[in-house]
Amino acid sequence: MISYEDCIALGNSRDDLEFDMTREEFDEVIRNRGTISPSQVKLRWRCSINPRHFWEKGYSLIRIGYGCPQCREITYEDCVALGNSRDDLEFDMTREEFDNAMLNRGNVSPSRVMLRWRCSINPRHFWEKGYSFIKIGYGCPHCREITYEDCVALGNSRDDLEFDMTREEFDNAMLNRRNVSPSRVKLTWRCSINSSHTWLAHYRSIAGGTGCPRCREISYEDCVLLGNSRDDLELDMTREEFKATMRCRGKKPPNKTKLRWQCMAVSDHVWKASYNSIQRGRGCPDCVEIYGLMGTYLHLAFQYIITMFFMSKQLKIYSETIVSTRRKYKVDSLLLNINNMKYLFFRLVNNPKLLNRLGLDINSLRILSAFMFDYTSDLSNDNIKDKTIKYQKKDMMLFIVGTRWKGWIKNAIKQIIYTKFRNVIIIRYDLFAELIVLEGKFLEYFNHALNLYYSFNLTDLRDFYENLQAQFLQKYGRDLFSTRDLDSDLQIMNIDYDSFFGL
Repeated sequence: MISYEDCIALGNSRDDLEFDMTREEFDEVIRNRGTISPSQVKLRWRCSINPRHFWEKGYSLIRIGYGCPQCREITYEDCVALGNSRDDLEFDMTREEFDNAMLNRGNVSPSRVMLRWRCSINPRHFWEKGYSFIKIGYGCPHCREITYEDCVALGNSRDDLEFDMTREEFDNAMLNRRNVSPSRVKLTWRCSINSSHTWLAHYRSIAGGTGCPRCREISYEDCVLLGNSRDDLELDMTREEFKATMRCRGKKPPNKTKLRWQCMAVSDHVWKASYNSIQRGRGCPDCVEIYGLMGTYLHLAFQYIITMFFMSKQLKIYSETIVSTRRKYKVDSLLLNINNMKYLFFRLVNNPKLLNRLGLDINSLRILSAFMFDYTSDLSNDNIKDKTIKYQKKDMMLFIVGTRWKGWIKNAIKQIIYTKFRNVIIIRYDLFAELIVLEGKFLEYFNHALNLYYSFNLTDLRDFYENLQAQFLQKYGRDLFSTRDLDSDLQIMNIDYDSFFGL
């Protein structure tokens, strides 16, 4: 239950807002709330920056940082970062231009002020659009329309292809495109290297750099290097076999032609797969179930190890916590960053070198309400994008911890892969241990689990996990902290679970 005094105190604790209801108004709203939790009942607040701004929001949302919706500030850095996160546009204003636009915005919300953006596909294209529109996917309006001359010019600008349609063919394609954007209509192109190669591709694809699909050549050395970069497989073909396969591939592109690979864990496992599929992370089809089990046991071992580590410091880390109601997505581990639970925040603040390596700054950490960790052996672009869609939150940091690293980065010494996604960083397993300052027997457990995982020792890894679980249950009389525990702990702090995660 919240009181009128709680709301007054919350408003006084903020320098950007104040509570704007009389006691009588408050009592009436609470009395007529029905089945709604008191902390979620909509109450009226006034903006301290612009006293003409009023809005209604639940106590729990104000408590975790929500402010005036009309004054949702965006910074110059936010706009630059948004541009950098997109591969089709970039922010095209100086800091002075941005500041002037915000200064003269009148009553318009900062996120809806018209700002200037530049197209990455055609740098001659400029347009103005609000930050909020760009954030939800709006792109270059000029690239939605293309002319026959645009296609001819694009072909002439490339030395590997040319546009291969008459004006009449182009006009017919556009006339029959239905609801497809002009820049995504399939058009005909001809290879300049081999004139017998023609194919269909849309304008944006060609403008983005794609070329003749039949000339996407891969060499024997490329395949050997790809196999050597993986610790679970290798190419199982001689140079002569590779050449013969390429000669007999027909119209199939080289990188989509099936080649023979051998499993490193079980030498009898041999299968055929294209260079593309191996590059995207596909492995031995006979061992896929075993690899899945290995990953599951490693994740569970990690959760018990780091939970015991944090409990030794009188702290909690939550496992398999629900962060989305759409499909009940659960992140592997979550560490709060609110009230007196700021272990990782102070760890980073007191280590400027690590803070700089991660590309973070103190101000961005202050607004975070939690740190999330997800462990994975698959660091392919598709999987990273999928995890970002599942877990990304504007006020939470997601660390994707790579448990298998060698096959996914050219320089295996590096411990970080920076992403274009906001609040998402990929780190190697050893940097994760360094980040949370894992030490003593807990670090030994952590390394032992990894050694069993890398040696493909399923039985011993499973036994190790089960021993950790038994040890944990015996010592603490309970299992890991999960969604239910987090919900209960947030309630004690008068924070609604769904509101905390924006569900």
